[in-house]
Amino acid sequence: MHTPRVSHLQAVERILRYLKTSPGQGLVYKSSSSLSLIAYSNADCAGSLDDRRSTIGFCTYFGGNLITWRSKKQTVVARSSAEAEYRAMAAVTSELTWLGSLLGDLGVKLSSPPTLFCDSQAAIHIAKNLVFHKRTKHIEVDCHFVREKVQSKELMLEHVPASGQVVDVLTKALSCKLYYQFLSKLGAYDLYAPACGGVLDDIGKTIAVCRQSRFFGVPDIKSAWIPWTITGEEACDAPSSSYPHKHCCSPYLTKPVA
Repeated sequence: MHTPRVSHLQAVERILRYLKTSPGQGLVYKSSSSLSLIAYSNADCAGSLDDRRSTIGFCTYFGGNLITWRSKKQTVVARSSAEAEYRAMAAVTSELTWLGSLLGDLGVKLSSPPTLFCDSQAAIHIAKNLVFHKRTKHIEVDCHFVREKVQSKELMLEHVPASGQVVDVLTKALSCKLYYQFLSKLGAYDLYAPACGGVLDDIGKTIAVCRQSRFFGVPDIKSAWIPWTITGEEACDAPSSSYPHKHCCSPYLTKPVA
């Protein structure tokens, strides 16, 4: 770059900050007897300042574990937030159809039809209501594709409030608290445990250390976490009351935020 700007420096600093604070970020897969397939879809509205195209995002879970995810800018300009959300629904419906077929080939029978959670009531109404033809004519292919799955009961649509829309982490700029809250719901944890001397090869060892500790508890995947690093010496030598608002950067050595 011949003429670097302040904005470029800020972008580099953001990347370096992410690399420094997330040295061991990874997905944790837990055993589960559930055979449910669910997905979340979301989209921003004209988020790109260059061409005003929207960004869609979705993630799918099988048995409570994240298996596929995607974040991509749409190829056309959406004229409303409902249209952007609906195109995201069409994309994840294709993904669910493929996953259902793959699981069927593997001999896995789903306990219920795949469920899609969306925070846009307008997009859900478009999928369930056949009267909106005039307002949705330009996205007719996507409309008929999703409606066909809903009417044949191959797909169930459910509304999720914005506070529980985990795909926001793929489409929007979030506050630090919301970012890490949604990250934990995606099953992404930082397995780096500074209080235990580094990276642990077996996550079971990390949990065992936590259960033996007087200061830390094993978290629930639904808990929200604030990343605030404390050193191993502080964690082992000081009572937990000394750090009422600070948490180790490993969720297996932290306490949930109220």
